[in-house]
Amino acid sequence: MPHAVTKFQIASAQPDVTAAFYAGLFGWRTDANNPMGYREIDTGSDAGIQGGIWPAPPQAASFVQLFIQSDDVEASAKRAQELGARVIVPPAALPEGDRMAVLSDPTGLAFAIWKPRE
Repeated sequence: MPHAVTKFQIASAQPDVTAAFYAGLFGWRTDANNPMGYREIDTGSDAGIQGGIWPAPPQAASFVQLFIQSDDVEASAKRAQELGARVIVPPAALPEGDRMAVLSDPTGLAFAIWKPRE
């Protein structure tokens, strides 16, 4: 399977302010009606990828994170570690059935490995 970038996430210390900014600038709609209160972004376009907004950890600056699809989140996370990545969030099932792990590459860039529910 190719490992496409299928989603983006904006981690923000002020997620409501961030959502309002992008709604005002681009007309993006957000929906937090899910078990984790995650702010799903609908960009209003079929082109490109959709995303979401999540609160950044208190010690972190705001950043954008890419979600890269994988058939096997655990194996991809293990391989990433072998190549020098650091695990931030171990592989886990999300409430809606997706699987995800968050890692930091050897340069410190955070990214997620993601498998949508089947």
